Amino acid sequence: MDIINIFSFAQIVYLIISVGIFLGLYFAFRNKAEYIRITALYIIALVNLLQHFFKFALWPHCFGTSFNLINTAYNVCAFQIILTPFLIKKKKGVLKEFNVYVGSIGSIISFVYPNWFLGKTVFQWEFARFWTCHFLLLCTSLLPFLWGMVEFDRGNYWKMGIVWFFMLCIILLNDVLCIFMGLQGDPTKLYQTLYDLNPISIMRPAANAEFLNDIVKWLSPHIFLGAISGVYTPILWYMTPIYLLMTPVAYGLATLWQILKKKFYICSILGPTDLKKSKKYRYFERRNLKCKIS
Repeated sequence: MDIINIFSFAQIVYLIISVGIFLGLYFAFRNKAEYIRITALYIIALVNLLQHFFKFALWPHCFGTSFNLINTAYNVCAFQIILTPFLIKKKKGVLKEFNVYVGSIGSIISFVYPNWFLGKTVFQWEFARFWTCHFLLLCTSLLPFLWGMVEFDRGNYWKMGIVWFFMLCIILLNDVLCIFMGLQGDPTKLYQTLYDLNPISIMRPAANAEFLNDIVKWLSPHIFLGAISGVYTPILWYMTPIYLLMTPVAYGLATLWQILKKKFYICSILGPTDLKKSKKYRYFERRNLKCKIS
């Protein structure tokens, strides 16, 4: 019962606990002043940042592991954890929207498909840390949206895939610098070390995702799949399908936001919020909630 597998008893239990705590935080701060909600988000982000940077002091990492990049921006969620504190006060912008999309979706995927822990017991400190960091990331990404503290601009939809590309470049650069600093692998065998690490499948297809790999290979230009060089082109080998996926998703979510906003449903769903400041605005009452809508 304590072994983690897709839709196993252990997974269902921790998913129910996660949803319960998340809803508790949502309703606890839903009607609070915005500065209180911002303070709460900063506290959550700070706790997550501390657990990330001091991960080496936590068990079992305190005894040493074969992976020494754990305190750096070595993957998507680690990058988002480091980036989040700089975006909490922002209400709009490409990076803010990207943080909401990727931080929320990435955390949910990690809960639903905890690849590193499949077949292992839920009763271990490393899983507790894994759950904590992704749950806190979910809170700092999704709660601001649900509290009405984020605005989506439909004109930014085409930029999400580009931001993703630059994020992957930063993650790859992070790993390269760590290798040259002696934290991981052999600097004289840089490509092979990166190939073995394969952060976020930057270097090659993941070994346990054959179905997704087939889709990526079908959509990607063959030149990036080693048709000429015989090796996968880092990042570019799967950027085309990633961009084709992220662009319509971002457009759809931004469009949905605009529809809800215009129809004022967002007030009754999210509670009191200042959705948009402008010279011309009207006050609307819905379920005794006062909302500013342009």
